Amino acid sequence: MKIGRLVFLSCISLSLVSISKAQSDSSKQQIRHVVIVTFKPGTSDSSKHIVDKAYRQAALAFPMVSAFEWGWDANDNTQNKHVYVTTFNSKGDLTTYNASPQVQEVKKKSASKVVNTTTIDYPVNP
Repeated sequence: MKIGRLVFLSCISLSLVSISKAQSDSSKQQIRHVVIVTFKPGTSDSSKHIVDKAYRQAALAFPMVSAFEWGWDANDNTQNKHVYVTTFNSKGDLTTYNASPQVQEVKKKSASKVVNTTTIDYPVNP
């Protein structure tokens, strides 16, 4: 009887350790932050380049950014829709990044050139 109880308690202990580890691992899950910018019709290529550069510089200014890439909608001949993808190691890093003066400045700089901005944040699944 004592052996059965010992096995039972060992199984419960292992289960609790597994649940705790899974919870702590999920708090470290990477977050991908996607910003889709639609420029105003007639926005010059040089103005678009300024916005592209501002997003890139903001991402590179933070060590919490684990990856950054950008491009434009290949189906749009006017290239008025640009996409900026930034990857963070946690949701907290994304929150810190979004609240930073650098990112606020990017939004302010691009406001006069942009019709619409769509933001999507999602956890990265392997």
